[in-house]
Amino acid sequence: MTNLPSKYTKFYDLLLLIGYVSIGIMVGNFLSFAVGIALCQGNREAVHLLLETPHLFPEHRTTLLLMQAINSLFVFLVMPLLYIRFSENAYQDVFDSKISNVGLFLVIVFFLVISYFPLTAYLVKWNESWKLPDFLQEFEAKAKFSEEKIKKITEYLIDFQTPIELFLGFFVIAVLPGIGEELFFRGLLQRTICKLLGNIHIAIWVTGFLFGAFHLQLYGIVPRMLLGVLFGYLYYWSGTLWISMWAHFLNNALTLLLMIALSPHKELIFSESIESIENNPYSLFSLIGVGFMLLLFYRNSIQHKLPS
Repeated sequence: MTNLPSKYTKFYDLLLLIGYVSIGIMVGNFLSFAVGIALCQGNREAVHLLLETPHLFPEHRTTLLLMQAINSLFVFLVMPLLYIRFSENAYQDVFDSKISNVGLFLVIVFFLVISYFPLTAYLVKWNESWKLPDFLQEFEAKAKFSEEKIKKITEYLIDFQTPIELFLGFFVIAVLPGIGEELFFRGLLQRTICKLLGNIHIAIWVTGFLFGAFHLQLYGIVPRMLLGVLFGYLYYWSGTLWISMWAHFLNNALTLLLMIALSPHKELIFSESIESIENNPYSLFSLIGVGFMLLLFYRNSIQHKLPS
């Protein structure tokens, strides 16, 4: 590796990272399926049915949450950490924090995430209103079917019936993505793309797009992409991955708590029209609030640049 030209070394690092995560996906799927079979008393068909139609098996909500936890652990924590250990050996480079005013950043990010919620609602409804060209009607139908399936699974997963389900749900939906997805997307992928392209801003937007596309929801890709871009700049401006992890965790945790609190009115939530949001002044106030919080964050940051 030391004899390869620099650009080939950086491209090799990107391929190696993808390879590690691909192995994590295979191992995570295998182990999670094995756990599912064990918890379903050895019935493989029951596991397949649980994954396809989980709402028909409310007694196995804990099983599905455990399976998702195992998958996420291997894809976003175990394999990225192994990549750092054996390929980069750069724990300090990824996790080192050079800021002293952490408390201030944590507070700013809290209000930033709160301010972002109405804007997110607008972006979600705008994205959902997309109408694809006629020649993509078949793809559009499949995408909408997938969206509806994911929506039902989400409703099923957050319909917690026991404290154990609530704990597991909070861990799978808020804690694991906040730590693991930030480690992979911002801590590793964004850094690697930045090294390859030599431009941090392009790296942030490319990583943001990949973050949005990863969730496999066409009618949610824009808000997720912009959220990924937001996390990317929080990481870049603060110089510490812990800040973007905190932001990601807050976003998921508060969203989960809001969905639980409003779950008796979920029909109202999911049927709200885009026109009502467009005419809602909260979206404008949200944009102003987000801009103010980002400016406050930026002005207090140490401008620590990612490795180029």
